[in-house]
Amino acid sequence: MSPLLQVNAAVIFAPENNSTIFFPTVSYSLGDNLVAAAILQVYAGSIEDNYQLQSSAVFVDLKWNFQVR
Repeated sequence: MSPLLQVNAAVIFAPENNSTIFFPTVSYSLGDNLVAAAILQVYAGSIEDNYQLQSSAVFVDLKWNFQVR
């Protein structure tokens, strides 16, 4: 993408119950110490597995980095 815009993804797969969790993330640098991100969590698998409630979620994250002197 660019130094200001980053796209990442993570996948967790459990072969014993054939379930998958997918975590795409888009982050944007708003300044030297400030980053905004949108994170999506998508669950897929059989309803009989360990995840009794299958749903997706979206999170918005605002991260401020600081340095103590």
